[in-house]
Amino acid sequence: MEVRRIITGLVDPDTEVAELDGDLLRVGEIVIGLGNLRARWNQLVPEERLPWLSETLPSLVAPPAIPTRLKTTQPLRPGLRPRSMLESARLANLNSEINPGANLNRSLIPFQPFGGDLVTVLLWDAPTTMSVVNQSQLDDWGARFSDLLPVAVDNLEDMPDNGW
Repeated sequence: MEVRRIITGLVDPDTEVAELDGDLLRVGEIVIGLGNLRARWNQLVPEERLPWLSETLPSLVAPPAIPTRLKTTQPLRPGLRPRSMLESARLANLNSEINPGANLNRSLIPFQPFGGDLVTVLLWDAPTTMSVVNQSQLDDWGARFSDLLPVAVDNLEDMPDNGW
């Protein structure tokens, strides 16, 4: 798979790359939703696909950092994610407690049930990618999920209709 080949070239050799399901890939501590790439991939002619993938994947493997101080709420968006993604983070936290030397430093992801296997999370919308906001980031901001989710929904409603 080209995605795996490109990603393994972007990370340290010790970084674990594991397929969670057909559309989710865990690269170290980051979960990448490959389904988000499918629409653009299908729009490209075959000879443009691999160069585009090579340009796109680095920002997914090393997304821009979410600020430690919340100066603006404008980049906040609501997002839908499979609950399995959250459970992977929860299990990683358990592993950190069982194996403290592993130093995984993963944090729980606050969410609101949406329906079926989907949950609503907070996303930080950066120019190249969207990152899920975890509980330790909310703690750093001195904010609560329940207070920021309506702000994120308002931000989404205020966006222009073009784009995604």
